[in-house]
Amino acid sequence: MSRITYLLGAGASCGIRIKDKNSTNERNTSLPLVFEIPDRIEIVIDFLNSAKMTIKNENIPLSKIAMSYNSNYGWIFKRVKTGIELNYFKSIDELIYFFERLKIEVENHASIDTFAKKLYLKKNNSKSDLKYERAKQLIDLFFLIEHFLYEFDLRYDLFFATTLNDYGEQNIDLPERVNFINWNYDISIEYSISNFIDIDNLFEIREYLESSITEIDMVEDISSPDEFKLIALNGRVGGFYFEGKFYSDYLDFESFLNLRISDKIIYDKNEEVLKLNDKKIDEILKNKIDLFLNYLLQKNFLYTEKIISSPIKFAWEIENQFFDLDKSVNILFNRLSSSDILVIIGYSFPTFNRNIDKVILESFFNSSNSKALDGTSKYISDKKIFLQVPESDYKGIKSKIESLIGNEQLRRGNLELIYPIESLKEFYIPFEYN
Repeated sequence: MSRITYLLGAGASCGIRIKDKNSTNERNTSLPLVFEIPDRIEIVIDFLNSAKMTIKNENIPLSKIAMSYNSNYGWIFKRVKTGIELNYFKSIDELIYFFERLKIEVENHASIDTFAKKLYLKKNNSKSDLKYERAKQLIDLFFLIEHFLYEFDLRYDLFFATTLNDYGEQNIDLPERVNFINWNYDISIEYSISNFIDIDNLFEIREYLESSITEIDMVEDISSPDEFKLIALNGRVGGFYFEGKFYSDYLDFESFLNLRISDKIIYDKNEEVLKLNDKKIDEILKNKIDLFLNYLLQKNFLYTEKIISSPIKFAWEIENQFFDLDKSVNILFNRLSSSDILVIIGYSFPTFNRNIDKVILESFFNSSNSKALDGTSKYISDKKIFLQVPESDYKGIKSKIESLIGNEQLRRGNLELIYPIESLKEFYIPFEYN
C-alpha cells in the first residue's frame, strides 16, 4: 500500500475563493495568500480600533491577571516581578502602531519574507523600532487574529472525514501512511482533527497529537513509517518559547477561534479597501472579543517584556540546522524517502525556501540511496508527484520543481513524474491510497 506525503503552502489554507458582491475582486473567507497580507493587516488594525470600544481603559496588576480565570499565562505572570501593571488601551495602541508599520513595510517589499530577511540581516543594528523578533511576534499575533476573524479552510475537514478511521468506543485512528510537511504557520490541521475527537482547545489537541507533531529539529525518528506525522517547518502559531522550551497556548476554539465573522467585513467603495462593520461586531461579539483581547494583550505584553519569544521560524533560521541533521535517522528524510507519492498543495516554491525544498525533493526521490526504510527498492520511476495549484500557476511551479529535481533525475526511467490536479475544491487523495 502506498505511503503519501503532503507538502503544504499558503494555498492549502486559503479556502475556496468567492466573488465579493461589491467588487469584481475575489476574496476568501479563510487565511490570506502572500499578496493579500497588507489588506488583511489593515483589517486587523480596524478590528483593534473597533475592539477598544469593548474594553475598559484600566491598569491591571499582573498579580491580578495571574489569578484571573481568563488568563492563559497565569503561571508565567506569577514568576514576573510584582508591581507591573498592564494597561489594555496602551497595549492596543502599541499593537496598532506596529501593525501599521508592518503593513507599510510589507507593501514596500516583494513579500513579508523579504522584509523579515532584511531585518534578520540587520540584526539589532537597525535604527527602526520594528526589530526582527518583534516582526515575528506580530506574525504570530496576526495569524491568531486571522483565526479569530475568519473560518478555517473546510477542505481539511473533508480530508480527515475521508481518511480518519473509527475503531469504536470513540477511538479515532489518524490516517496511516500519511505525512504532512507544512510550510504554513496556521493551526488548521490541529483544529480540523479536534472536530472529530471532541477536543475543544488548542493545548489539549496538541497534547493528544504530541507524538504525531514535530518540528524539523527532531533528531531521531523511532516511530513506524506508517504512523501519521505532521512536520512543521516554520513553527506553529498559538504557542511560544519560554526558557528555551515550546509551550502551546490554551485557546478555547469555541470562544477564541473560527467565529466566521467575515460576513461582517464590508467593502468600502470610496477607499477601495475592506473594512469592519463596527456596529455589527459590537452587537454580536462584544463578550467574545473581550475574552480574546484579554488573551491577545497578555501575550503581547509578555512579548514586549521579552519574557517569551515567538514560535515563528523562517527558512534561513532553520537552514544551517537543517543541513547538519543526520539524514539516516531524521524524521523528515525518513518519511520522504519511504513515500511513494508526494502531493503538493498550494505551494509555489519561493526562492527563500529553495535550498530546503531541493533537499525535500531529493529525499523523496532518494537519489543517494535506492532503498527505503522497509528495505524495498524505490527507484525514481516508482515515484509520483501530484501538483494541486491554480491552473494559471501550474507551468511555472512545475518548472521550479523540475529545476530542483535536476535533469539527471528527470532522465531516469524517461517517465512523466509530475501530474496536475485541476480541481481545488478538495485536497487530492490519490487512488493509490486505500
